[in-house]
Amino acid sequence: MGEGAALSIRNLSKTFPGQRALQDFHIEVERGQIHALVGENGSGKSTFIKSLSGYHEPDPGAEIIVNGVTLTAPYAPPVARKHGIAFIHQDLGLVADLTVAENLALPRGFHTNAIGGINWKREQQAARELLVRFGHGEIDPNERLGNLPLATQTIVAVARALADNDEAHVIVLDEPTASMPHAEVERLLESVRALAASGVGIIYVSHRLEEIFQLCDRVTAIRDGRNVGTHDVADLDYDALVELIVGDSLIPFTPADPATVRADQVVVRFEGLTGGLVQEASGEIRAGEIVGVTGLLGSGAGDLGKLLFGALPQQQGSLAIGGDATKLKSPRTAMDRGVSYVPGDRQREGIFRPLSLTDNAMITDLRRFFRGGWRRRAEETEYARDMFNALNVRPNDPDRPIYSLSGGNAQKVVLAKWLNLDPKFVIFDEPVQGVDIGAKTEVYNVIGRTAAAGAAVMIVSTELDDIARLCHRILVMREGRVYAELTGADMNRARISELTY
Repeated sequence: MGEGAALSIRNLSKTFPGQRALQDFHIEVERGQIHALVGENGSGKSTFIKSLSGYHEPDPGAEIIVNGVTLTAPYAPPVARKHGIAFIHQDLGLVADLTVAENLALPRGFHTNAIGGINWKREQQAARELLVRFGHGEIDPNERLGNLPLATQTIVAVARALADNDEAHVIVLDEPTASMPHAEVERLLESVRALAASGVGIIYVSHRLEEIFQLCDRVTAIRDGRNVGTHDVADLDYDALVELIVGDSLIPFTPADPATVRADQVVVRFEGLTGGLVQEASGEIRAGEIVGVTGLLGSGAGDLGKLLFGALPQQQGSLAIGGDATKLKSPRTAMDRGVSYVPGDRQREGIFRPLSLTDNAMITDLRRFFRGGWRRRAEETEYARDMFNALNVRPNDPDRPIYSLSGGNAQKVVLAKWLNLDPKFVIFDEPVQGVDIGAKTEVYNVIGRTAAAGAAVMIVSTELDDIARLCHRILVMREGRVYAELTGADMNRARISELTY
């Protein structure tokens, strides 16, 4: 272990029945260093984090040293915390309906007054002091947490994790920006840099490779449970990092093909559309066309997709689908008109965690295999298996619970659920949120094939480089309105960013 190491791990293995999830994994994180951990879903990242936290018991022979102190495995999660290891997960573990101060108090319990009631004045003061200590005194302890941007919520989670540990040596941030709009990301990254500058070693897990180059000093790639390379980030370019992650050069997703657009077939036309955050938006999408919609948080980009699916009430304006004027009173009405919507929050809106892959994929079209009051399970399962095979869902086990799949494979089941309806218009809301680099390419290629088959496609996304390549046109939204339309050479990150701010 180097003299400046906050964490040193060697020979870390973990075997489950029928699977060796970690194989002699090793990593060393220096004090004050931001060290990225990258890998595809299923590569072993989560098993590593759970083993380090004490949730999993590693195989015999593991060597785990924190700030010069050897941790003897197996150990419980409180031991990891005691030795200065803190974990911030994608699911922050916060309560949206409580205030910032209440969330900060939950792990340790509330201060009480002489008669046993909660001493709110002391709680607010303690929260304020903690936030100031971590450089975020601007956060109001009395604010309801759910009212705050995701970046601020994550900062609160970091402060809470470190509240009872003045001697934190290692912080593990597991996909902290996966559900975060790009406009909020920089604020969180600044906080991470400040933590590193204080001497803490940071392990930063992310599928957003641009963040690795923007933030991190070193990067370790994990594949099949092994460390397949550790490098200074400055020594790598994007293609080299992708190859390190997937083990080969990645074939990029297919760009927009102008030949798929059927110029004379307008599938969706909306004029003066208002509802939610959307104000008098107008536009049209043709058969075979992929139109990107982007904007900052609060711009109305996300709400436009929901309006066109009937998930938000239309207050004014006109909408026509397939040439027929309509007012979508509900998602069911939209589905009956041939509209599908792939939601951005897969965990909360896209899947039913306890159900099987088949049940998740077929829940939008249960009538297909009901005859005479009976559900034809065998036929339905084979139909689902064929869908999953076409989308490269792995493992292709229709009876498997969907919660057991990686993010990318679960997303492909969500695609199956909505594309199964053979829609004429499909809205994709942040379709690659929380999926790895390989699955991202597969998802984008599915979107391209959907347009090539004749559907009109809308993609609401903050992945600016991706939509510039994938889309035929891009609509930039500001203050609820379609502020600009980009085509051709104007569809690039710099131009889109210039227009969104």
